Order: sequence, then structure tokens, then C-alpha cells
Amino acid sequence: MFKSKKRVVYMKLFLSMLFLFLFLTFPNATNAHTYLKDSTPAEGEVVKEDLKEINLQFETKIESLSKMKLLIDGVEIPLSVEVNESEMIGTLEEQIENGAYLIQWDIVGEDGHPISGEVSFTVEKDEVEEEKVEGNSEGEESTTEEDENTSTENEDNSTEDEQSAPTETEGDLNEQTENNETVNESSGIFTTLLIVVLAVILIAGILLVFKKKR
Repeated sequence: MFKSKKRVVYMKLFLSMLFLFLFLTFPNATNAHTYLKDSTPAEGEVVKEDLKEINLQFETKIESLSKMKLLIDGVEIPLSVEVNESEMIGTLEEQIENGAYLIQWDIVGEDGHPISGEVSFTVEKDEVEEEKVEGNSEGEESTTEEDENTSTENEDNSTEDEQSAPTETEGDLNEQTENNETVNESSGIFTTLLIVVLAVILIAGILLVFKKKR
């Protein structure tokens, strides 16, 4: 009877030590991924003025592979996206009209894990502002027609410069993502083996104590 009580005590001690080990080994296991911290516009916000850019801020640094889209009724609005540390900025190439919009973002965190999410907002500008936008658009169209001949002559030169400039291919991006995943897998295997070894050592120590007590 006395020995059985001792065994229960030792087993509780073993489980407590194992739990403490796991807690200290994985303090950031639940916080490994990067999530959206703040956004402009915010979720559900009603925008009353002209929107020039979209700003997404994340909890940690994100990779340059990260991207985002702006949609209205399933139609994508052109955006110029730039990634800076933990911030992703999308600059609008033209003013947008009233309506319900959806921001879709896809990022790759520092740990190599891809994460995606959405932010919805609504644009409700005054009618006077909308008329100004329409007037500016008509003026831009007439100016564009007058400059078409001049811009056509420069297209060939600009195309050659773009072709000669170094670009990051899709293969390079995929290779970088695969490398990140390989590193994460190796780290996970090593950690699992470490846990198993330490657990075996603890169990062996307890069994040795039992034998000595007998």
C-alpha cells in the first residue's frame, strides 16, 4: 500500500516535469504565425473621402512575396503593392467610386508559413466629389488621345529597357518558399527527437528510483 502511494507521487512528479519541459521548450509555439495587426481602411469602415492607398500592418516582419488585391463585385482594382518590413502598402492607380470593396491579402511570415485574410470596407463619397472625379477622367481621356502618338514612339525603347532589367522569376520565388518549408520541417524533426530523448531519460530515471526503493 505504501509502495503504491509512492508510485503515484513519482508519476505525478514525472508528469509535472514533462509538462514544464514542454512549456519551456515551446514558449512561442502558438505565436509562430504572423497575423494582421491593423489596417487602413479598417474592417467595416465607411470611407467618406478619396482613398489614395491601402495600408496593412502585421505583427511581425513579412516576406517580399506577400501580396494583396482590391476587389469590387469580384472585379480587381489595379494596385501598386510595396512591402516594407511588417507593413504592406497598396497605392491606387486611379480614384475609386462608391461601393462595397474587399481587400484580399496573402503573406509569407518570417517562419515561412503562408497566411491569408480579408478586410471589407465601403466607400460613400459625396455626389459633388464624384462629379469632380468624372470631370477629371474626361480631361485625362482627351489629354491621353493627344499624347498617343508621342508615347507610341517611346514604347519600343522602354520595352527594351524593361527586358534588360533583372527581374525575379516565378521559379526563384517558388525556390525561396520551398527552402523556407525545408528549414521549418528540419527544425520540427529535430525538436521532436529532442522531446522523445528527454522523455525516455525521465522515464528511465523514474524506473531506476522504483528499483532502488524495492
